[in-house]
Amino acid sequence: MLQPDQIAKEDERTSGRAARPEAKLPSYQDLLDTALDDTFPASDPPAISAAAHVHEPHTTPRDSIDWTLEPGGCKPVGQPCDDGQGRPRSAPCDARLHQAVKLDDVVVPAGPCCIEQSEQTATLRWTDAGGAAQQRDISLEHLRQLLADGVLARDGDR
Repeated sequence: MLQPDQIAKEDERTSGRAARPEAKLPSYQDLLDTALDDTFPASDPPAISAAAHVHEPHTTPRDSIDWTLEPGGCKPVGQPCDDGQGRPRSAPCDARLHQAVKLDDVVVPAGPCCIEQSEQTATLRWTDAGGAAQQRDISLEHLRQLLADGVLARDGDR
């Protein structure tokens, strides 16, 4: 917010009545004050300029997506999802196997997969060569070992 002396200097400068050449331009401090007011409008107690640019559209490509959920599409906030046996599970996490892995009697091919974890086990889901969805439960220790060896990587860990 401009002080009375700043308002007088700005009026003199914008009206063309400034006598000295340096008075015809805003000072560094004036520019800095303006930049701070524009950058941190909420730092002013009344925050008068906070809604100054409301008329400008703020859209992104994500706005074209319908983000509504179906009724009952998720549990209420604070309730963990479960694995169908009443045990809490984490949300599915996309991952990638960098090489084929043998789990018990099944060979899991290299490629995209999904990890879902509970307190005792992790479930690895993938699609086989025929396009059929497959899954196997593995121990958390085995999951940690696959991650540590670099055989399995979560999408954000690459």
